[in-house]
Amino acid sequence: IIAEVESVAAAIGSPLAPYTLLRLRALQGREADAARTIPRAIEQAESEGQGLAAAWAHWAAAVLYNGLARYEQATSAAKRAVSFTMNPWMSMWAMPELVEAAARAGDLEVARDALDRLSGSTRPCGNDAALGIEARCRALLSDGTTADDLYREAIDRLTRTSLRPELGR
Repeated sequence: IIAEVESVAAAIGSPLAPYTLLRLRALQGREADAARTIPRAIEQAESEGQGLAAAWAHWAAAVLYNGLARYEQATSAAKRAVSFTMNPWMSMWAMPELVEAAARAGDLEVARDALDRLSGSTRPCGNDAALGIEARCRALLSDGTTADDLYREAIDRLTRTSLRPELGR
């Protein structure tokens, strides 16, 4: 898919943000590869006024840094991704990264605020994907049996979706 996107972009003479490559590198946790791809995508997006592409790259950075247990960097990247308010879809996907990063970094105020903002989208949506991600985020801010119950709810709900990366997390 990545090669096809690059081929089409070259053929039409229009550089496209490497959305698929960014997501793949972030999920793989390959810091060396991602460290080249993400900053380059951010620089290109910002120089061309492509706010969505920049937000996507910051989201990828948040995913990468959460996976590498570098929570302060993940928090910073996630905050940048959710600040792009012109596309609520991006906030829906970046907000769980902010909840996780802030919770694990010990910034509970930021984590709770992000969870409140996230639930504003997930509750009305009401499907297993949205509610499963929300349950996982709530578990991060809970303790003991409450956290365990929420993680089990997240697994149960996400099992019924095609979101395998989210289920794995």
